[in-house]
Parts: sequence; C-alpha cells; structure tokens
Amino acid sequence: MGKGVMLILLVASLVCLVFAQETGRSCEPLRIAVIGGGPSGLFFTHAVNKIVESQKDSRAVEVTIFERSALPGGQWQSDGASEVSIYDNLWTNGASYLHEFSDYTYDEHFGRPVGVYMRRQDLLEYILGRVTKDRPDFFDKHLVARTEVVNVNYLDMRQEFEVTTKDVNTGTLNLKHFDKCVWAAGQNSVRSFPQKLIDDVREGGFAGRIIHSSDMANFEDDVKGKRILLIGGGYSAEDLALQSIKVGVDEVFIAVRSSDGGDVASMSIWPYDKVDLMAGVVMTGAAGENKVVLHRFDEDDWEADLDGPSIILENIDTIVFCTGYREDTSMLSANLNRNMAVGATKFEVPKDWKMNHALDAVTGEVETNDVSYFTTRVDPDYYYGISAKNPNMMFVTAFHFHTPLLAIELHAHLLAKAAVGILQVPSEEDVKRLSDLEMLRVLSNPTNRHFVDARYWHHYRKLDEDSRWVAEFEGVLHDIETLDTIMRIADYPMRLMSDTGFDVPFSNMTQYYPFAEDGQLPDCLTETGKRFYNMVLEGYFHRDKDEREMENIVKHKYGLTYRDYVGGDEFVSLHTGKKARKSLEAEWLTL
Repeated sequence: MGKGVMLILLVASLVCLVFAQETGRSCEPLRIAVIGGGPSGLFFTHAVNKIVESQKDSRAVEVTIFERSALPGGQWQSDGASEVSIYDNLWTNGASYLHEFSDYTYDEHFGRPVGVYMRRQDLLEYILGRVTKDRPDFFDKHLVARTEVVNVNYLDMRQEFEVTTKDVNTGTLNLKHFDKCVWAAGQNSVRSFPQKLIDDVREGGFAGRIIHSSDMANFEDDVKGKRILLIGGGYSAEDLALQSIKVGVDEVFIAVRSSDGGDVASMSIWPYDKVDLMAGVVMTGAAGENKVVLHRFDEDDWEADLDGPSIILENIDTIVFCTGYREDTSMLSANLNRNMAVGATKFEVPKDWKMNHALDAVTGEVETNDVSYFTTRVDPDYYYGISAKNPNMMFVTAFHFHTPLLAIELHAHLLAKAAVGILQVPSEEDVKRLSDLEMLRVLSNPTNRHFVDARYWHHYRKLDEDSRWVAEFEGVLHDIETLDTIMRIADYPMRLMSDTGFDVPFSNMTQYYPFAEDGQLPDCLTETGKRFYNMVLEGYFHRDKDEREMENIVKHKYGLTYRDYVGGDEFVSLHTGKKARKSLEAEWLTL
C-alpha cells in the first residue's frame, strides 16, 4: 500500500473519530440484514429509507434484503420458485381498500378506483410500485436475489451478526457481518402437512391425488370434472372451492372439524350449488381407492370420535389439505430463534382477575385455564417483535388477521424506527410488564380470550348466534385498538381511534352494527376508523346474501360469488375518499 493511500485512510479515520465525538453518532453506516424479500422485508426497508431521508445528518444506513427466489414479492409472486408461492389466478379475500397506503394511493398507481377485491398480480405490482416510486434503484440497491440465508449467529464480543448465505444457483457460501438482523420471511413459509394422516389414508388404499393448497401447478388437472375433498375451514378452503368451480369441478366437499363450519360457513350460497360443507368432522383414513373415511370431531376431548359411526365419501379423486403454514426460523441460532406458535408460552393469570364482562350473563363466570400468550401479538420476551434480550434482533409479523398487509406495514414502520435508533426499546422487565398488561386486555374481550384460554374456548363455541356476532363486533373494535396503538407508538400518519380509546359497552354493541336500521358507528373511532370498521364488517356480511342479492344470484343460475358484489359504495379509500368500483367487468367465474 502506497504512502498516499495510507495518508488518506489515516485522515479519513481521524475525521470519522472527530465526527463521532462531536455528534455522538458513528460515521460508519448502520448495516441491517433483512431475511426475506416479500411484503415484510420490502415495507421495512421502505420505512427505513423514508426515515433516513427525513432525518438531516443522520447516520447512513445500508439495508440488504436476502431473497431465496429470483424476484421480490415473496408469496405474491407466482413463479413457483418458492415452496408456497401464490397461484397466478388468486384474488384477495379482504377488501382492497383495507390495504392501501397513505404514501402511495391506488389513484396514484392505477389512476382509477379499484374493485372491492383485487387480483394477485395487480396487488403485487402495487406493492412493488410503491417502493420504487421515489427510488427507481430500490432493488438494485437493496435486493440480493437467489440467495438463501442458511445461518445467523450473534457475536457478543463484536456486537454484530454473522450471516451465512448460500447462492441458490451455485451453492456457494458467503459470510457477512451486520449490526441488525430483521427476520421478515413471513409466517406462511412452510406448508403444514399432517404426514401421519396422509400415511393412514394411503395405507387405507386411497389411490387419488393428495396435495396441499399451495400445490397449484396442475390444479386444473387435479379438479376438473372430478369430486374433491378439501380439508380445513379457513379462507384458503373458501378460495380453492371457488377456484375449483371456476375450472369445472364436479363436486366439492369441505371437511371442517369445527362444529360451526369455520370461515367457509359464512358463504350462504355457493355457485351452482357445487359445494357440500361438512361441519364437525375430520378425515381419519380411507376404505379403498377412492373412498375416504370421516368421523365426527369431539370438540370437548379435541379428537375424532372413532367409536362413533363413520362417514364414507365415495368417488373422491383428489384430497386437498387446506391446513395452513408455519414460519421458518431455522436459519437463526438457538439464542436468536423465536417460537411463534400459538400456545408456545403460558401466561399466569393473576388469581384475583375476573373478566367482568356483560357476556358473563350468558356463559357464566368462567375461570381461566391453560392460558397462553397471544403470539405473535403478545410475547413476554418481545416488544412488538423486538427481542428484549437483544434488541438488535427483530421479527416482522402479520399480527392482525383482518388486514395482514396493513399489520405488516405498521409493524415494519415501528421496527424501522427502532432499528435506526429513534424508538427506544423498553427494558426486559418493562417488556414483560407491558406484555402482561396487554394479555389482561386480550382476556377482557370474549373473541380474543377464546383463542388463548382452553376452558373459555368451549363456552364461547356454545354461544347463540346473536351473542357470537355481538362478540365478533367487539373483537373487531379491540383489534382496531391494537392497530391504533401501533400507529401511535410508531407515529404513523393515520389513526383509527380517538385518544379516549375503546369505550363501547357490550350491552350496546347491537347498536354498533352500521347496517342495521338503528345502526351507528362507535364514537371512539376517528372518521378514518369508522370507514375501516365499516369495511371489515361489510367484508363479513356480504358473503351472507340478503334477499335482493339472492334474487340476483338465482336469476344468474347461481353463477355469482361474493367477489361479484355490487355494493361498492360501502368500500371507500381511507386516504382519498374514493369509492370502489361497483362491479367487475364480467362475472368473476369467467375472469
């Protein structure tokens, strides 16, 4: 090395030292590794960029996104590079305007109002367009594609992460160091496949196709002109039943272990009457090449009633497991890993705690039993996904079911502020204290409580329909309060709830159904919050057709779906006030 170069490096070091002493900031860039190039990773990086640009004289930040597939977008890509890529013809099952962003509206991207629901490709292009709007070089600068993170360790002595990656094309390993690590690989990274049950079905002689709901490469061949069985009652089953009808299925059976039929039960009528919902049953085996055996599911003992009579479905060609996914954190070392499974961490309820809820008059006063933290929403070891033991390790998750993309956006915004040092992370003791307080708030709401309290779950499932719906309304408002709390902490440019907070008495909840004759919207909501609440409820209820829509469906020989909904006036942009398009350009089954 020449003397001139050595002199330049010495001067640069002295300048850096003086800068650090005078400002208290490092002149070295903050290095952040992001695992996953789906919405979580993109939204986090987008938020960091906006923060850095808004802070004068801030420390430089280098964000590197490692993405295993060839393209950004995560599951929303349909190139098949990922094990769980979304199929090309997917549409959203939540209202479009519930995942529109204030800094890049649909008007700005599409130049027109959007439909109540959105095609996968349109939503993907919107997500990618947002991060590149002001930064055309976003992906050149941040994304390292076809690169899998295989190992992450934290070096205590150096206070940095050692990240080992693998080139997917060549298998070459590479090692780099970072100051922060953000897991953003998504909670739907790995298929949840009940292999033992599959083995039992095969041993029973079943010779047809058995696939997971993400196996869509040959979907038309698997279902066209055939009788199929879907296992699971979530929105994945709902969508695949509709997709099956679209490609010409003969008949669809849906087996749901829940006696209330799960999410798919909200569909009051299916196109061409081709779907048979079987609530309260589970598949237990097979009785021949195309015969499937089912039994009633005992919700008290939480197992199949094998001593009871069996149900035989004949002439079944394909079984589709709509059994969900789980997150993949296997690349993280043991001291960095996080168990995000529901029920992973038990919560000790104070002995003197009582729910004191109006619904007690229906359920009775139910003592808590086997209560778990409501992960990923509440975790005693994490402050909104930031590790209390090592705040340099962070997890972006979709903690809100109704609006997962908005939840990711808010979570990413909060973590971005923490990553660049604007948001102070509480101590381990305070994180535990705040988590416990939040759990008591969760337990105060019947809908949320039944997810985490084993004993209360049984009482909740036996509520009459009116009580269940009122509890659902309250649950939506509690979830909105959760979202609004994140908005407040992260200083997000939108609020859903007034500073008075949640103040809706359960005894008056029937008034807070805005579509009833005496309906109104809760005063505790901001105007934006009222629009939000209205759209969430409308998304539930327009699946349950009213008399006018039923007449329209019958006239079309049952050829319409909930995505053919014509009540676009109820779906309004939270940012521009624009209403959704009233209808699609053609019937959804033909698109």
